[in-house]
Amino acid sequence: MSATLSYQSGFGNEFETECLPGALPVGRNSPQRCA
Repeated sequence: MSATLSYQSGFGNEFETECLPGALPVGRNSPQRCA
């Protein structure tokens, strides 16, 4: 039995979702600031 899983991308509790496919830039949605 195999299942197809899809995961949300994100770090910790910072998840990204999009209403329209391609709405978010890939690899550039990072709300954290480096100190």
